[in-house]
Amino acid sequence: MADRDVEAELLAAAHEVFAAIQRRDLAALQALTAETFIVRVPGATDVDRAGFLAGVAAIPGELLSVVGEHVAARQLGADQGVVTGYQIARLRLDGAEIVDRAPFADLFERHDGRWRMTFAFGVAPAGGA
Repeated sequence: MADRDVEAELLAAAHEVFAAIQRRDLAALQALTAETFIVRVPGATDVDRAGFLAGVAAIPGELLSVVGEHVAARQLGADQGVVTGYQIARLRLDGAEIVDRAPFADLFERHDGRWRMTFAFGVAPAGGA
């Protein structure tokens, strides 16, 4: 498969993750992440898949949208790739709209023909929100 095809698949997988977070679809997120999935944010304790799913379920307010900006993918090996960019989440909390824009790098591996996220690196927004 050409690199461009793999990169398109990786971008599609990343957009599936954004959409599943927006819907708070924990079953979809579980299917999109590996059992060994870890989220790392500098200065915070690593979070495993169960913690990630619990964190998505506990997001306060109404998620209006979760999208990517300046998102790019790169194949790293036959069954590995990385997606980078900014994740922008808009939510309504106590009547106010809040926008969280954070850079990320997500590593994916192909398992049984499907891309699954194995590692997510993010940067907490200023102020620790």
